[in-house]
Amino acid sequence: MKKGMAKDVKNKNFFKVLSRKGLASLMLAGIMVATPVMLTGCSGEKGDVGAAGKSAYELAVEAGFEGTLQEWLDSLKGATGASGAKGEKGDVGNSGTSSYTHIKFAATMPNSNDDILTSGTGDYIGIYTGTSATAPTDYTEYTWSKIAGEDGAPGTSSYTHVKYANAMPNSNDDILTSGTGDYIGIYTGTSATAPTDYTEYTWSKIAGEDGTPGISSYTYVKYANAMPDSDDDVLDTASDYIGIYTGTSATAPMDYTAYTWYKIKGEAMVHTPQVTIDKDGFIVIDGEKTSVCLYAKEIEEEISYNSNTNDDYEFLL
Repeated sequence: MKKGMAKDVKNKNFFKVLSRKGLASLMLAGIMVATPVMLTGCSGEKGDVGAAGKSAYELAVEAGFEGTLQEWLDSLKGATGASGAKGEKGDVGNSGTSSYTHIKFAATMPNSNDDILTSGTGDYIGIYTGTSATAPTDYTEYTWSKIAGEDGAPGTSSYTHVKYANAMPNSNDDILTSGTGDYIGIYTGTSATAPTDYTEYTWSKIAGEDGTPGISSYTYVKYANAMPDSDDDVLDTASDYIGIYTGTSATAPMDYTAYTWYKIKGEAMVHTPQVTIDKDGFIVIDGEKTSVCLYAKEIEEEISYNSNTNDDYEFLL
């Protein structure tokens, strides 16, 4: 038997279990078997929950670190290391494959190489994309698409013709051959020449009805020395009163009551002088001291006197 190996043994009495620090070795005929065996005992009772361990920061503080948690975390970051050596240059990559695009045209969907146009454009376009640097001559190498639309149906021309009439037409004879009238007829259709049938036109009146004649208005001015009481008070020359007439009469009315009268000249202003006698006995008119003195022996206050005229003054002494 080789070392480290054991033959199958049916009789378990050949094995001897030796305990040493929880390990057991199997002995067979004095030869150590290389396979260790762990002896597991019965499960014991669950122990009490242990106290929470301290954080790394708390342990650092106990070990003498001074600072906040963030400062401690920042302190864990080491200085930037030196740049590493430049790596070796990689192997050269494989050359890429060039791609080319070629365009051809044809008058119809090609069925052979002869359908490809050698110049100009056609209704169909063929596009080639591939590795050929020169345009292929095989029409099947191209993807063909029609680029010209089908011809549309011919359009229909539209014409407009205008005619006139003096009244709403009832026959073709009512259409004027020249000039304009009160009514206009408009034709819109496919006829290149103006129809002679009046019913082909849409008629509308374009001339308005005659308006009512206007009424002329006239204005006349007269004067008077006083508010007029009769026609004899009316003057043609300017004076203290003015009379104004506005109406339909083409001539100036002689009746003074046909006018609206206004006084245009104001009353004359009458000045009433302020006469006083100052304490020295001099007469003062409108604030100006005169040379007239009443020679009063004793005047304790000013005396005021008002007159209606500037001509005469009388004082009772």
